[in-house]
Amino acid sequence: MVESKALAALGGLAPSDPNNGWCAVRTPKLYHFDPQTNTQVQEYLANGIDLKNYALKHYEPHTSPVKKAQCLGFGRGLGQWLKHFHQWAEQSQDLRNNAAENTSIQRLKHSTYYDYLIQMIEMFPTILSQAKEVFESVKSMSERELEDDSTLQAVHGDFWTGK
Repeated sequence: MVESKALAALGGLAPSDPNNGWCAVRTPKLYHFDPQTNTQVQEYLANGIDLKNYALKHYEPHTSPVKKAQCLGFGRGLGQWLKHFHQWAEQSQDLRNNAAENTSIQRLKHSTYYDYLIQMIEMFPTILSQAKEVFESVKSMSERELEDDSTLQAVHGDFWTGK
């Protein structure tokens, strides 16, 4: 099974620890995957916190320099882990082939992420207008990927908590 091999291999990604033991960004251990029901049994990370809630709790406009450094370290750790994830995913031809077959979800994600991203510029022009060219370039890159699945990149997730 491609999915179970890929998921098991994902657990082998090294953790990213930017703050010397204060926090680590890593993949939960996968204990079982049932491809028939797409069910995963993963390690429970009791002290884990999602990015949104961590940032809301610790990074406010008047955050202390210590907390600010920790938040920035966490962001660097997350970035390092995601970089390793994308490097790992790029090496897995089975994973890439599997993802290329799912064209309906590719179109949905493109519409949800990139069309919506351009709409955000109109909603928040003061903040986002200077990034319009970059956003349009990213959207074009995504459209080219949809036309040529050999250029597809893995998408890990967007850290949305649903709230």
